[in-house]
Amino acid sequence: KWVDAGAPGGDKSKAPTEMRFAEAESGGYSLGKPDLIVKMDPYFVSDEAQDLQGIFTKTLTEEMLPHDVTVRAWEFRAGTYLKGQDTVHHMCGGLREPGAAAAAESADGKGAVGLELGCIAGGAEAQVLPEGYGRDLKKGSTIIFNMHYYKRGGPGTGYMNQAEVGFYFAQGPVKHKVRSKAIGNLAFEIPPYKTNYRIGAAEVLAKDTLILAYWPHAHLRATGARYTATYPDGRKELLLDVPRYDQSWQVTYKLKEPKLLPKGTRIDVEMLFDNSADRAAKRTFNPNLIVRFGPRTQDEMMLGFLSYAELEPGETVAAQQQQ
Repeated sequence: KWVDAGAPGGDKSKAPTEMRFAEAESGGYSLGKPDLIVKMDPYFVSDEAQDLQGIFTKTLTEEMLPHDVTVRAWEFRAGTYLKGQDTVHHMCGGLREPGAAAAAESADGKGAVGLELGCIAGGAEAQVLPEGYGRDLKKGSTIIFNMHYYKRGGPGTGYMNQAEVGFYFAQGPVKHKVRSKAIGNLAFEIPPYKTNYRIGAAEVLAKDTLILAYWPHAHLRATGARYTATYPDGRKELLLDVPRYDQSWQVTYKLKEPKLLPKGTRIDVEMLFDNSADRAAKRTFNPNLIVRFGPRTQDEMMLGFLSYAELEPGETVAAQQQQ
């Protein structure tokens, strides 16, 4: 009978409230409307471009940010979609404080330009710091957009891009200041048709350090990633194991609670690579090449990112009991 009657609506006063999504209310930001949005200048990716790396900067004016702040979260937006496909392979964001010299424009993993805020690729989320943690954002700072565009070349494939980052200011007290860096190897050579090729890098912590997150980054040939800690007393601990690494789904692995690693701990990052013909057929690369570090998707990278906060001498935290 209800169908025959034309499927009339019921009592609207008893209907559930309309669902509202944060993205719809905030211009696409999953955390709601940011306190500050910084956009790079529009950039046209040409028809001929296929695998392109570019670094762009935007200095904060007095009107944009009149005073120093501490941020608790930030979210990148790549800015361009073409025929339903994301045309930004990945993007990184960085901060340069006023008066600081500009770094060399190369993403080398150590002091690299545009890495301080981390990076996003397929599967990435907004960066939200735990309560009591924050990152300084000083007035007059320069925001760095390290962009990697990847698309098919040809007539009509060009597009305009304008990436942006939204900052959310800390509202409560901040005890720990957060930074990011990468433990990486830049001098490797992966032989043609080589499988299970292992590349490693390591760093010894100069201070007691709280680890908040890990983000291994590599390209098409990478098949596995692992972080291991060797404590000053010789003990070893597996920090992160990604046995089936997939470049299409690069995830930031956030810890439920910050993990304390004492001064003198060595962090080893290892990645496995497969340059075989079988993998090449699936991932569309040329296996008949010696592969080196580089920004193009057809090159490789071996970078183990960390999000961390250093403790000052004598400072103690409850997280010490975790190690």
